[in-house]
Amino acid sequence: MKLTVVVKGKGAQVPTARADARRVAKQVKASTRLAKRLLAARAPAGNVVQAGSDDKGIATIAFLPEKKTIDVGESVTFKMSKRSIETHNVAFGPKQYLDKHAKAFFGPVFEPFVTFRSDAPGTPISFDGANHATAGPTPACSTPPPRRRSRARTR
Repeated sequence: MKLTVVVKGKGAQVPTARADARRVAKQVKASTRLAKRLLAARAPAGNVVQAGSDDKGIATIAFLPEKKTIDVGESVTFKMSKRSIETHNVAFGPKQYLDKHAKAFFGPVFEPFVTFRSDAPGTPISFDGANHATAGPTPACSTPPPRRRSRARTR
């Protein structure tokens, strides 16, 4: 972030509260338009899941596509949005198990379960459909193929 403050002399012309309100309304309108465009972004082709669709300080906390099905022997690559301003996390596991931890991710207390990797750094993340696997806040990761056909749900 960059901020410049200009100190004006006594009696200098400064924007009125009304002018400030118009300027803020214009910025909100432009940011809302951009956010809607980012939410409608297309998912990448192939076995790729993109974390976020961010631009100009507006971030979407989502994965594109939301769901990805792969076959045995294939892998999925997770990548960050090119203009990301957020840290994303990728976690796999049974829905009931993950839902509890997903709620804690945005809680007031640091939640190590959803923040740190489940496997040693530098090693592939292993997920077989029954266990839990977490990538931690990393820009991209590849997962080895599961033992059976599985459907990965991204959050």
